Amino acid sequence: MSCVNITIDSKYLKGTKKKKLVFYGGDTIPVLISWFDKYPLERLCLSLLREVRGKGSTTTELAHTVDIDTALTSGEQVIDLTLPYGPPSYGGRLISIAWSIQVMLTDSGAYGTKDFTLCSAGEKPPE
Repeated sequence: MSCVNITIDSKYLKGTKKKKLVFYGGDTIPVLISWFDKYPLERLCLSLLREVRGKGSTTTELAHTVDIDTALTSGEQVIDLTLPYGPPSYGGRLISIAWSIQVMLTDSGAYGTKDFTLCSAGEKPPE
């Protein structure tokens, strides 16, 4: 059995009704990764993904990736991830842009994902 967990400080939770992870372009955020696998891993892969939906199709693009070499069956590591300035998250009728952080255990294929909202500098976070 394999397990991956992504933890991000709660100070990034915004909104009054439904708490969401909100970041601004250019922010550097500490991402705590914890994992467990029954066999020692060769590496983990942290990916910053952008998903664009529109006109009946969905495209997932890799915006950034960090490979983490390890020979452990379990552990924790903090990675400082600098976010791009855009494009910001957007949810419209014709097109939407969504962002997420994904960590994959490359040996077993197990992964964990954390969705977030990317705002432009000076933009008010979503309610």
